[in-house]
Amino acid sequence: MSKNNKNVGIKVVPFYPNESDNLHCLQASIRSILDYFKIDCDKDKVDENTGFFGTMSWLPHSVNWLSEVGLDVKLYSICEYDKLIDSGEEYLKTLKGQFFDKEKNEGQYKYLDKVIEASKQMIDKKLWINKQMSIEELKINLDNEKTLAIAKTIYEFLDGRAIAGNPHFVTVIKEYRPGEWLIHDPGLPGVERRKVSQIIEGGVKIFGDIVLISEKSS
Repeated sequence: MSKNNKNVGIKVVPFYPNESDNLHCLQASIRSILDYFKIDCDKDKVDENTGFFGTMSWLPHSVNWLSEVGLDVKLYSICEYDKLIDSGEEYLKTLKGQFFDKEKNEGQYKYLDKVIEASKQMIDKKLWINKQMSIEELKINLDNEKTLAIAKTIYEFLDGRAIAGNPHFVTVIKEYRPGEWLIHDPGLPGVERRKVSQIIEGGVKIFGDIVLISEKSS
C-alpha cells in the first residue's frame, strides 16, 4: 500500500467497552470494527462467532468470521499455527514457556480441538501471515480510512510498564503522532480514543499479534 494513500478525515470509530466480567476485550474490539464498517455487531452474535469459550478467546475463529462477513482480514502472528495443528499442547509448551501451566489450569486449553479446527480453516483461506507486523507497516496501512486493526497487548504495556500480565486486545485506529497510537481500549476500565506510546521501557513494542481489517475493494 502506498504511503501516499492518506486518510483525508478523522476516523470516527464507535467505541464498545469490555463486559463487567473483564473477558470480552476482543469481542468489544470486534464490535467497534463491525460498527465502523456498518455490519451487524449484535453482542450475542459476536460472542457466538468469535470463539469465546467462557474464560478467553482465540484469534482464528474471529479471523475466519470477519472474512465470512465480507471484510478483508489478515492475522499477523509469530504463533506457528501449522505447528499448533500438528502438535497441539506440545507446541504450546514451547510457545508459552512459564505461562503454559497457568493457562492450562485456568482452562484456556479446554477447547483446543476447536481452536485447531479453526486454525486449519484460517490457513486454508490464507488469512494468516507468520510474522510480526512492523510499526512502519502498521502506520502505512492505517493511513487508509478504510482500514483498522485489532492488536494483542497486555494491560501494563499500555501504561508504559514492562510487566508480564494478562493478554488484552484493543482497536488500533491510527498513528496519532510519531511514536504514539490512537486506540480504543475496551478496558476495564474502558478508555475511548486513548493515546499510547508504541515502545515502552527496555525497547519493548507494545503490540504483538495484529489483525488487519479493511473494507473489500469494489
